[in-house]
Amino acid sequence: NHPGHRDIFLEYLEHGLPLSAVYLRVKAANVPNIPKIYLCVRDDSTLTVIEEYIHGVSLDKLLEQQGILPEARVIEIAVAICNILEQLHAGLPPIVHRNIKPSNIMISNDGVVKLIDFNAAKEFDQSQIEDTRLIGTRKFAAPEQYGFGQSDPRTDLYALGVTMLLSSDERLPGQRSVSRSS
Repeated sequence: NHPGHRDIFLEYLEHGLPLSAVYLRVKAANVPNIPKIYLCVRDDSTLTVIEEYIHGVSLDKLLEQQGILPEARVIEIAVAICNILEQLHAGLPPIVHRNIKPSNIMISNDGVVKLIDFNAAKEFDQSQIEDTRLIGTRKFAAPEQYGFGQSDPRTDLYALGVTMLLSSDERLPGQRSVSRSS
């Protein structure tokens, strides 16, 4: 780090026009423990987002290195993500992340839990019956993300539950135990 300089993450999103509204709302909301968004620029079919780079390790990498986490640590991470979601879901309309999973949860070098990657996020639209396409990651996606309804704030809670189960048990419901490499 150099005085006066910021570490940034630059992201180009094809067909990102619907996402620009989400990123602009996230930027304006100034939610703690998500990357600070410095700038959103869109042209005909691309959204460019310049955001804070988070120094640390993803929960995914932490699980690979350590295996299952102690119960107290899992609860701490879950509460931190719930605090972030509470603010995102409290907006009108609520912002639904739709891709909560271990690789999108970062533990910064100073130990702060952060939620990253809003590329699948959307504003909840009460008039919509279902999502237009599958968004999210298999294993973590809620049933409505497979065309059985519309994603809403409960979608994020489902994915967080699966993530915390995987963090504390190494297996998902219906699976045999999976050993992790150290």
